[in-house]
Amino acid sequence: MINFFKEKEPFAVMQYNCNLIQSEDNYKSYEMIYLNDEKKLAFKILDEKLLFQFKENINKFNLVLNNSDGKIYEFMEFKKHKESTLKLC
Repeated sequence: MINFFKEKEPFAVMQYNCNLIQSEDNYKSYEMIYLNDEKKLAFKILDEKLLFQFKENINKFNLVLNNSDGKIYEFMEFKKHKESTLKLC
C-alpha cells in the first residue's frame, strides 16, 4: 500500500460531491492533486485504502477551502510548492 506521507512531497486532497443524473442520491469523491515527475499537475482518485489513510491522518492537513461544492485539504503547503515549482518550468 502506498503511504503518501512518507514521500515528504506536498500535495492536496480534493473532496467533492457527485450527483447521479435523475437521482437524489449523491456521494463524495476524493482526489489527490500533486506534481508528477514532469512537474505537471496530476490527479489520482483515492481508492478505499488511500481514503482510509487520508481520514486517519486528516489532522496533518490544513482545510483551505470549504463550500457547498466540496473541500480542499493541503498537506505541507501544497499551493506554495506548486506555485514556486511551476514558475521554474
